[in-house]
Amino acid sequence: MSSRRSGKGGDVAENLFRYPLTIGMPHTNHNQLSESLFLMHAGHFQWTSISRMLGTPLSRLRTLEGGEVYGTYQYIEEDFPEGLPMNSFRVDDECVFVNVLRAFKNISVDGRSLFHRVADLSPRAVEEFAANPDSWKGRAPYIRMANIFITPAGGNEFLKIAPPANVHFEGFPPLPIQENAYNIVRAVGNGEWFGTVRPGDIPFDRIDDYAPICEINPDRDRNGAGLVYFANYVAFMDWAERKAMTENAQTPFTPEQIEYRALRRREIAYFGNASVSDRVRIHVRMYRRRDGEVAFRYRLTRESDGRLIAVSEAVKSLPK
Repeated sequence: MSSRRSGKGGDVAENLFRYPLTIGMPHTNHNQLSESLFLMHAGHFQWTSISRMLGTPLSRLRTLEGGEVYGTYQYIEEDFPEGLPMNSFRVDDECVFVNVLRAFKNISVDGRSLFHRVADLSPRAVEEFAANPDSWKGRAPYIRMANIFITPAGGNEFLKIAPPANVHFEGFPPLPIQENAYNIVRAVGNGEWFGTVRPGDIPFDRIDDYAPICEINPDRDRNGAGLVYFANYVAFMDWAERKAMTENAQTPFTPEQIEYRALRRREIAYFGNASVSDRVRIHVRMYRRRDGEVAFRYRLTRESDGRLIAVSEAVKSLPK
């Protein structure tokens, strides 16, 4: 396997992949591009890239004992530049995902993606992104998605790290241990926050422990592996956030602000999953940043045993 492959505009790195996407109704809601639907496509494209790098469908990954292996998500970062929030992308926009992969041994894969309208990218944008993905943060929508390989040991509630034994990872550029998203997830699990919510952001909840309970829909929220799909956690958080803005704000939001809030930035750390017979309690806090922006913190726990399953912070712009 060579380290370079030919592509439009010249040679490109073999760990780089491009996926066109014309935004249509399957990607949108009433507020244009939908975050949970957007992440479903970004996640699918990254899974496709991993499969192409490994040379086998991910459904065929197995442990040494023959158990099934899944590439679940442990960390996600989304960053939309100021003036270019998520809902600025609309039906019929011709866009592209540019996805670059690295791997930490055979345990985890780290993907960085550039997402933008094709017409708004310079001729050398793909090559420049491949050379330094993080330099594009603040210039165009940027997504980081970190996968870790697991097997369901004892049900969906208990996911065990399980490196796949029937594939090789030599084709992936190595991810330095200090850049492994596990370090972020571990710090958050120990009580730290991401930093998306800033020290100067002002809390404005009426009740500090506001925590609505979300029902899991077995027909909507599971993926083909029988797990609650990672992107649906965003839908859970959006539901709780809307309730908080409606019921728990010190000063009320207008209906238009609630309806047309738009993602600027989000980070998520995943710690587990939930059975579809369980429910998810979502602790959500709101923070005023400045006119036109609001920040949120979320902690998701299983109602059955109180175990932490996800933590997130987000910033959203409000219509003026």
